[in-house]
Amino acid sequence: MHDNALIVANPDPSLTTPSAVWIAADGTALVGALAKRKARQRGTPPARFFKRSMGTDRPVTAGHAVLIPLQASVPLLRHLKQTA
Repeated sequence: MHDNALIVANPDPSLTTPSAVWIAADGTALVGALAKRKARQRGTPPARFFKRSMGTDRPVTAGHAVLIPLQASVPLLRHLKQTA
């Protein structure tokens, strides 16, 4: 607890989750730090900074998928819910 706020650590055990999403060719999603690491590798980059375009239909590349910002948020929010 910090100032009456409960902080839930990620399994890796970082205290923050980067807003990064990477979708594999088979549809499997990586989020957070795992997705962010994909940015350092050659090939298909993760979706990052997509929250800036929330509410628009501006496409973002998330690994092997092209999504709108709302769709890119789904795996990230699913991860946060599961972790909590």
